[in-house]
Amino acid sequence: MPKNAIKSSSLYDVQPGVAMAQKWIAELKPKTGRSLEEWIALVKKEGPKDYQARWAWLKSKHKLGTNSAWWIAERADGKGGEEDSPAKYMARAAGYVEERYSGKKSALATIISTPTSRNGFAQSMTSTSELVCLALAPASRNQESK
Repeated sequence: MPKNAIKSSSLYDVQPGVAMAQKWIAELKPKTGRSLEEWIALVKKEGPKDYQARWAWLKSKHKLGTNSAWWIAERADGKGGEEDSPAKYMARAAGYVEERYSGKKSALATIISTPTSRNGFAQSMTSTSELVCLALAPASRNQESK
């Protein structure tokens, strides 16, 4: 573990996508002339009521990219937000894993809930993306050998 790493009692760690979302929010006003809050206010005041129509309106009328239009339209509906806040992301982390590994995939849940030492993998895997890679690696190796 790196010297400056923060030890967490959680089985999960903050996804790198959270930093990407934070960067997007910080760069939104310099790139578009409006902050996230200003975009949300504009969408609520002038934009269509339907999410899909809002997304299309942001792309066509305001020339926003696909992801920016999607995130703004989502936020205007009061959704999203956990992807740009480490605290909100961590509060939802267990739920993300439960959703991903329910039903037919429930047997894979033991892979992520049990620290492993297999084929050189770390004793304790904390990053959700690392855990997903661990779960998918055997499947991809089997496909390559066929």
